[in-house]
Amino acid sequence: MRTTIFILIFLPIHFLFAQNSIPLESKHQNNFGLSFDLGGGMEKANDINTTMNFESIGGYANPIGKPNLGLNIFWDHQWSFYKKHGLTFGLGVSFTTFSYDVAFKNIEFDENKTREHILGNGFRSSFFSLDLPLYYTYTFKTKHGNINPIIGINIRELSYMFNSGRNSGGVSGSSSELSGNDTIYYNNYNFKFGTQSMEPILMPSIGVKYSKIMSNDDIITFHLTGKLHLNTSNSPEVYLNDFDNTENGIKYNYYIVENENGASMNNSSNSIYYRINMSSINLGISYSFK
Repeated sequence: MRTTIFILIFLPIHFLFAQNSIPLESKHQNNFGLSFDLGGGMEKANDINTTMNFESIGGYANPIGKPNLGLNIFWDHQWSFYKKHGLTFGLGVSFTTFSYDVAFKNIEFDENKTREHILGNGFRSSFFSLDLPLYYTYTFKTKHGNINPIIGINIRELSYMFNSGRNSGGVSGSSSELSGNDTIYYNNYNFKFGTQSMEPILMPSIGVKYSKIMSNDDIITFHLTGKLHLNTSNSPEVYLNDFDNTENGIKYNYYIVENENGASMNNSSNSIYYRINMSSINLGISYSFK
């Protein structure tokens, strides 16, 4: 996958330099801007096969699926090096918040019916990251401004995550129903946060920029970019831990998958692993001074 991304970015550049045309003088432009991310969200982890989703026995612990929200402050450099072709690279600081609400339901034993409950209702956690974009661009000049399609990759490095630590930190809470027609329920839980690994996060990106020269010769640019979080890439993680989960007088532990045909209940509580998918649509604006 990484080899494919490398070829995707640098093959067009190699093709351009292989032509016999004489290149024009290089041009450089520095932009400073602000952008917003929307998309992605918490989902089941892709590398640790833990779940509690078994419709036949009624139990599940599914992410509710609220989108991530992000704010980015960035600098980028536009290098137009060959006719209408160029590269954009830069550095950004991003702040991202994500929901870790979980729709939770214990399994059903015999005649003991269970209900759905929400763990972490309305809760969000956050992290800071550094972004290193590298995009190939092509310029279409119009009488109203320049349009630049872009394609490339954004390399994201997580720098700080709130309440993080597999063996420390986290956010604790409880969910309970003390009275009801057929259910009495109590759950004392804890969410912990971390990362799958220390590797940078690779996000192939495609988008478009529109630039307009102002009356004072400064340039204002509007950005629209789609970023894809690869399933095999590193990601932030959420670990749901159960301390006391009782319903209808039955003590429950989380289920973990043994094979495709069934599950096994452990003697002690287990973490359910989730990951934060950071695929998003990014909308931004930047300014270049004369």
